[in-house]
Amino acid sequence: MLLVPEGFKQRSDETDSSEKINLKVKQLKEEVMKKYLVVLAAIMMVIFMVSGVYAAGTATPTVAATATIANVCSASNDGKIDFGTIDEVANAGGATGTITPSTIHCTAGSTYVVTAAGANNGGSGTGPYYLGVGGVAPWIAYSITFNTPITGKGTTTSIGGTGAGNLALTGSIASGALTTQPAGAYTDTITLTIAY
Repeated sequence: MLLVPEGFKQRSDETDSSEKINLKVKQLKEEVMKKYLVVLAAIMMVIFMVSGVYAAGTATPTVAATATIANVCSASNDGKIDFGTIDEVANAGGATGTITPSTIHCTAGSTYVVTAAGANNGGSGTGPYYLGVGGVAPWIAYSITFNTPITGKGTTTSIGGTGAGNLALTGSIASGALTTQPAGAYTDTITLTIAY
Protein backbone atom coordinates (compact mmCIF):
# COMPACT_ATOMS: atom_id res chain seq x y z
CA MET A 1 0.00 0.00 0.00
CA LEU A 2 1.30 3.44 -1.08
CA LEU A 3 1.14 6.06 1.57
CA VAL A 4 0.44 9.65 0.40
CA PRO A 5 1.68 12.39 2.65
CA GLU A 6 -1.13 14.38 4.25
CA GLY A 7 -0.03 17.76 2.91
CA PHE A 8 0.21 16.47 -0.66
CA LYS A 9 -3.32 15.04 -0.55
CA GLN A 10 -4.73 18.38 0.60
CA ARG A 11 -3.07 20.22 -2.25
CA SER A 12 -4.41 17.68 -4.72
CA ASP A 13 -7.96 18.19 -3.44
CA GLU A 14 -7.58 21.94 -3.76
CA THR A 15 -6.37 21.56 -7.34
CA ASP A 16 -9.33 19.34 -8.21
CA SER A 17 -11.74 21.86 -6.68
CA SER A 18 -10.18 24.75 -8.62
CA GLU A 19 -10.39 22.85 -11.87
CA LYS A 20 -14.05 22.09 -11.21
CA ILE A 21 -14.77 25.78 -10.60
CA ASN A 22 -12.94 26.78 -13.77
CA LEU A 23 -14.83 24.14 -15.72
CA LYS A 24 -18.13 25.37 -14.30
CA VAL A 25 -17.32 29.01 -15.20
CA LYS A 26 -16.36 27.93 -18.70
CA GLN A 27 -19.64 26.04 -19.08
CA LEU A 28 -21.62 29.08 -17.86
CA LYS A 29 -19.82 31.33 -20.35
CA GLU A 30 -20.59 28.92 -23.16
CA GLU A 31 -24.27 28.81 -22.18
CA VAL A 32 -24.46 32.62 -22.02
CA MET A 33 -22.77 32.89 -25.42
CA LYS A 34 -25.16 30.37 -26.92
CA LYS A 35 -28.15 32.31 -25.57
CA TYR A 36 -26.65 35.58 -26.89
CA LEU A 37 -26.18 34.08 -30.34
CA VAL A 38 -29.75 32.75 -30.36
CA VAL A 39 -31.13 36.17 -29.41
CA LEU A 40 -28.89 37.89 -32.00
CA ALA A 41 -30.03 35.48 -34.69
CA ALA A 42 -33.68 36.15 -33.80
CA ILE A 43 -33.12 39.92 -33.99
CA MET A 44 -31.40 39.65 -37.36
CA MET A 45 -34.26 37.52 -38.67
CA VAL A 46 -36.82 40.12 -37.60
CA ILE A 47 -34.76 42.86 -39.26
CA PHE A 48 -34.53 40.93 -42.50
CA MET A 49 -38.25 40.22 -42.43
CA VAL A 50 -39.17 43.85 -41.84
CA SER A 51 -36.69 45.01 -44.49
CA GLY A 52 -38.22 42.56 -46.89
CA VAL A 53 -41.68 44.03 -46.29
CA TYR A 54 -40.56 47.60 -47.07
CA ALA A 55 -38.33 46.64 -49.95
CA ALA A 56 -41.03 44.66 -51.69
CA GLY A 57 -41.91 47.65 -53.91
CA THR A 58 -41.62 51.43 -54.30
CA ALA A 59 -44.01 54.32 -54.87
CA THR A 60 -43.04 57.55 -56.63
CA PRO A 61 -45.56 60.29 -55.91
CA THR A 62 -44.87 63.75 -57.33
CA VAL A 63 -45.31 67.10 -55.61
CA ALA A 64 -46.11 70.13 -57.76
CA ALA A 65 -44.41 73.40 -56.76
CA THR A 66 -46.07 76.53 -58.13
CA ALA A 67 -45.73 80.31 -57.85
CA THR A 68 -47.32 83.22 -59.69
CA ILE A 69 -45.54 86.55 -59.99
CA ALA A 70 -47.96 89.46 -60.20
CA ASN A 71 -47.42 92.62 -62.21
CA VAL A 72 -46.83 95.48 -59.78
CA CYS A 73 -45.27 98.94 -59.83
CA SER A 74 -44.10 101.26 -57.07
CA ALA A 75 -43.06 104.90 -57.25
CA SER A 76 -41.02 107.03 -54.88
CA ASN A 77 -38.96 110.23 -54.95
CA ASP A 78 -41.44 112.37 -56.87
CA GLY A 79 -40.00 113.80 -60.05
CA LYS A 80 -39.72 117.41 -61.12
CA ILE A 81 -39.69 119.57 -64.26
CA ASP A 82 -37.73 122.70 -63.40
CA PHE A 83 -37.81 125.57 -65.91
CA GLY A 84 -35.77 127.73 -63.56
CA THR A 85 -35.96 131.54 -63.65
CA ILE A 86 -37.23 132.61 -67.06
CA ASP A 87 -38.42 135.84 -68.75
CA GLU A 88 -39.96 136.93 -72.01
CA VAL A 89 -36.69 138.43 -73.30
CA ALA A 90 -34.12 135.73 -72.50
CA ASN A 91 -36.61 132.96 -73.23
CA ALA A 92 -38.49 134.47 -76.15
CA GLY A 93 -37.69 131.32 -78.09
CA GLY A 94 -39.03 129.05 -75.35
CA ALA A 95 -37.50 127.06 -72.49
CA THR A 96 -36.61 123.48 -71.72
CA GLY A 97 -37.11 122.03 -68.27
CA THR A 98 -34.47 120.18 -66.27
CA ILE A 99 -35.85 116.79 -65.30
CA THR A 100 -35.50 115.10 -61.92
CA PRO A 101 -36.91 111.64 -62.66
CA SER A 102 -39.26 109.76 -60.40
CA THR A 103 -38.06 106.43 -59.07
CA ILE A 104 -40.31 103.80 -60.63
CA HIS A 105 -39.94 100.05 -60.16
CA CYS A 106 -42.13 97.56 -62.01
CA THR A 107 -42.13 93.79 -62.40
CA ALA A 108 -39.38 92.82 -64.81
CA GLY A 109 -40.25 92.09 -68.42
CA SER A 110 -43.84 93.35 -68.36
CA THR A 111 -45.08 96.48 -70.13
CA TYR A 112 -47.13 99.24 -68.51
CA VAL A 113 -49.28 102.00 -70.03
CA VAL A 114 -48.65 105.51 -68.69
CA THR A 115 -51.14 108.38 -68.72
CA ALA A 116 -50.74 111.92 -67.39
CA ALA A 117 -53.05 114.63 -66.03
CA GLY A 118 -52.24 118.16 -64.84
CA ALA A 119 -53.72 119.90 -61.82
CA ASN A 120 -54.30 123.25 -63.59
CA ASN A 121 -56.85 123.97 -66.29
CA GLY A 122 -57.37 120.38 -67.43
CA GLY A 123 -54.00 119.53 -68.96
CA SER A 124 -53.63 115.90 -70.05
CA GLY A 125 -51.69 113.61 -72.37
CA THR A 126 -48.70 115.46 -73.77
CA GLY A 127 -50.37 118.83 -73.22
CA PRO A 128 -50.72 121.60 -73.23
CA TYR A 129 -50.35 121.86 -69.46
CA TYR A 130 -50.54 125.10 -67.55
CA LEU A 131 -48.32 126.73 -64.96
CA GLY A 132 -50.24 129.16 -62.74
CA VAL A 133 -49.74 131.28 -59.65
CA GLY A 134 -51.78 129.70 -56.89
CA GLY A 135 -53.53 127.48 -59.42
CA VAL A 136 -55.22 130.31 -61.30
CA ALA A 137 -54.71 132.30 -64.53
CA PRO A 138 -52.78 133.86 -66.13
CA TRP A 139 -51.29 130.61 -67.41
CA ILE A 140 -47.95 129.67 -68.90
CA ALA A 141 -48.62 126.85 -71.34
CA TYR A 142 -46.09 124.02 -71.54
CA SER A 143 -45.90 120.55 -73.01
CA ILE A 144 -44.42 117.26 -71.89
CA THR A 145 -43.36 114.06 -73.59
CA PHE A 146 -42.95 110.60 -72.11
CA ASN A 147 -42.70 107.04 -73.29
CA THR A 148 -45.65 104.70 -73.08
CA PRO A 149 -45.74 101.79 -72.68
CA ILE A 150 -42.71 101.34 -70.44
CA THR A 151 -41.04 98.04 -69.61
CA GLY A 152 -40.40 96.87 -66.05
CA LYS A 153 -36.87 96.05 -64.93
CA GLY A 154 -37.52 94.73 -61.44
CA THR A 155 -36.85 96.21 -58.02
CA THR A 156 -33.20 97.07 -58.60
CA THR A 157 -33.52 99.30 -61.68
CA SER A 158 -35.73 102.38 -61.92
CA ILE A 159 -37.53 103.01 -65.20
CA GLY A 160 -38.36 106.62 -64.38
CA GLY A 161 -35.32 108.06 -66.15
CA THR A 162 -34.08 108.01 -69.73
CA GLY A 163 -33.15 104.96 -71.78
CA ALA A 164 -34.86 102.25 -73.77
CA GLY A 165 -38.17 101.21 -72.25
CA ASN A 166 -38.00 103.95 -69.58
CA LEU A 167 -40.35 106.87 -68.97
CA ALA A 168 -37.92 109.49 -70.38
CA LEU A 169 -40.01 112.50 -69.32
CA THR A 170 -39.32 115.94 -70.91
CA GLY A 171 -40.92 119.36 -70.50
CA SER A 172 -40.81 122.46 -72.68
CA ILE A 173 -42.32 125.94 -72.96
CA ALA A 174 -43.07 127.05 -76.50
CA SER A 175 -41.75 130.18 -78.20
CA GLY A 176 -43.82 133.27 -77.37
CA ALA A 177 -45.52 131.70 -74.34
CA LEU A 178 -44.12 134.33 -71.92
CA THR A 179 -45.07 137.57 -73.71
CA THR A 180 -47.93 138.70 -71.43
CA GLN A 181 -47.31 136.80 -68.16
CA PRO A 182 -46.62 138.84 -65.02
CA ALA A 183 -43.80 138.00 -62.61
CA GLY A 184 -44.52 135.30 -60.04
CA ALA A 185 -43.87 131.73 -58.93
CA TYR A 186 -45.74 129.49 -61.33
CA THR A 187 -46.49 125.85 -60.52
CA ASP A 188 -48.42 122.86 -61.69
CA THR A 189 -48.62 119.22 -60.59
CA ILE A 190 -48.71 116.36 -63.08
CA THR A 191 -50.02 113.01 -61.93
CA LEU A 192 -48.69 110.03 -63.83
CA THR A 193 -50.80 106.89 -63.78
CA ILE A 194 -49.08 103.58 -64.52
CA ALA A 195 -51.60 100.88 -65.34
CA TYR A 196 -50.82 97.23 -64.55
